[in-house]
Amino acid sequence: MNSEKEYSLFLGSGIRVNELSNLRLRDLDFEEKQIHVLRKGGKKDVVAVSPPSMQDIKDYLAVRTERYRGSNDDTDYVFLTRVNDGGPPLFPTAPSRL
Repeated sequence: MNSEKEYSLFLGSGIRVNELSNLRLRDLDFEEKQIHVLRKGGKKDVVAVSPPSMQDIKDYLAVRTERYRGSNDDTDYVFLTRVNDGGPPLFPTAPSRL
């Protein structure tokens, strides 16, 4: 399920793989259907996301805490490794294997 939602957001927003893997919960704006990303060179940007992709992320977040042991802290990464044991977020090359 994790890969499916990553793929949806990747296609629905056009962000780079590294930006996807570094997304934090605070970066999601469901009301405006957009995400806040940190671009190359440290530039902050706001990216529109398709409504179906935003719904996919909502669906993922509904099971994320239980399945991946993620917290709901704003600083937590959106996409986690299989089991969040305090380690790093999703490895940046993981979406490229989709």
